[in-house]
Amino acid sequence: MQKGEKANGGHDPNKAFDFEFEQTIVCTKCNCYRKVTEKESLLNLVAPVSGKVEAGTPVQLSDCLDKFFTPVEVSDVQCHSCGSKQVHTVQKRFKSYPKVICVVLNRFVIENWAPRKLEIELKFDPEAALDFTKFGGDVPVSG
Repeated sequence: MQKGEKANGGHDPNKAFDFEFEQTIVCTKCNCYRKVTEKESLLNLVAPVSGKVEAGTPVQLSDCLDKFFTPVEVSDVQCHSCGSKQVHTVQKRFKSYPKVICVVLNRFVIENWAPRKLEIELKFDPEAALDFTKFGGDVPVSG
């Protein structure tokens, strides 16, 4: 599709899906931080449920978004400032927004070294507007 549009002098239709994340990584010892920008074209979410969830269990899209954008702690990371291996807090935020967002829900868990698909049901109200602005900007990282 890209090649066809480019050959005809048109715009790349895939650009409507492009956006950037800003990942902030903070050392919990010295509070030094660094920011990394990642280009993406889809939002890859994980359901906030355990692997023991029953088939047909409803999962709200807003809960998946909250889980994705919640800061996480990563252990045993070498700090680029103080040089010690410490726990770091990592948080993703939107740096830019796409015109059209494509969301993928990862519904697989690993059990006994084998992947198993969770038969969950993603729920969202198409009439209700999702506020993605709360996941953007230069929001301070907790930690």
